[in-house]
Amino acid sequence: MKKLATIAAYSLLTAACADAPIEPRAWEFDVPPGLPTHVYPPISAEQRADSRIELVEDLVIGSDDDPNALFGYISSVTVDPAGRIYVPDPTNHRVQIFGIDGNFLASVGGEGEGPGEMDGPRTAVATKDHLYVASSGKITVWSTESFELVDEIKPTARIFGVLGLRSTEFLVATGGEFEVGDDGLPRQRSVTSLLDLAGESTPIVSFDLSNEPDARFPGGGEMHLAISPRARPQVAVSQSGAVYYSLSNESQIMALSDRDAPLWAAQVAEAPREFNDTAVRSWADLLLQTAPNIGDQLEPNPPPRLAAVAELRVDGHDRLHVYGFTPPWDDDGRGRDVDIYNASGARVLSGRAPRHSWSVGLGDFVYGVGTDPVTEEYRVYRWRLVLPGERNDRDS
Repeated sequence: MKKLATIAAYSLLTAACADAPIEPRAWEFDVPPGLPTHVYPPISAEQRADSRIELVEDLVIGSDDDPNALFGYISSVTVDPAGRIYVPDPTNHRVQIFGIDGNFLASVGGEGEGPGEMDGPRTAVATKDHLYVASSGKITVWSTESFELVDEIKPTARIFGVLGLRSTEFLVATGGEFEVGDDGLPRQRSVTSLLDLAGESTPIVSFDLSNEPDARFPGGGEMHLAISPRARPQVAVSQSGAVYYSLSNESQIMALSDRDAPLWAAQVAEAPREFNDTAVRSWADLLLQTAPNIGDQLEPNPPPRLAAVAELRVDGHDRLHVYGFTPPWDDDGRGRDVDIYNASGARVLSGRAPRHSWSVGLGDFVYGVGTDPVTEEYRVYRWRLVLPGERNDRDS
């Protein structure tokens, strides 16, 4: 029934838009001749509202009283095939490990530069046998059976984090390169690479990053916000090793195979949202809230248009979720726009999803980080991902 429900939703979506003319947008990236491409029509707010995705809370990990479940700043979580949960905690320079039932199992790491020690770990990838943790300057490898240190990888390139594993020989990692342009200003490139277990790095895709600030301080200085309307490249890795990326200016995706060959490209043919006068005023209000003492003195530096894509995520059934960017001033409780694609590039669903941000999927569940609504302490969540029509299928 699950497959039938998904197909029915896609059929309704396609039928609703069949009469609308589709004018493809220019591709943001190079599309090789003969590559399968998919151009989909825009979806109205009313149509999305009829296809709501649910995240049903299944497990919460976190305690203000238990030191093993008291986290500093955390932003991601990963799981292994057995359902064990790994939480990189850069504040405490460690990774906390929990069982499928949420009970604490072990802690690895600790602050320092010695064997097994870490400096601000933010991302990790887990397999049946090993846990790979990225921290400053190295990747530590741990046994998922004994939780003992197995190896340390010293990358030859600048690595910020790990996204996934390709076979048992390569990590998919994110990093960056810095250079000074002809104008004397620093420039940064985001680089997604294959990293072998000896630390050698082979670039897969790279993007130029904008150095434009979100605002300027009076008398000099710049402000860059964590939730910025500027387009930032997004990358995700599937369980099979496929890599998906978007430059985020347009709602466009490129898929690469586990051998880095282009598989397909897809786009939603809708014009980008301009940064209009209303958005500029809202932007100024947000700056005032962010820096209340000097916010009214800041000079806003808005981009000409809003980012189209905010996040790429792959669920436990290898479906790609493409989340649209929702400005902080436009959060009316309706949730986030999301388009879901299968591994062949077919758009199987367009709808609305809760604003919870998740990192990884396993089976019917997704795992992410949030904060307690009362204490505002960080928590780890496991949600059951329910697409339209699936709840009734499970209940029947």
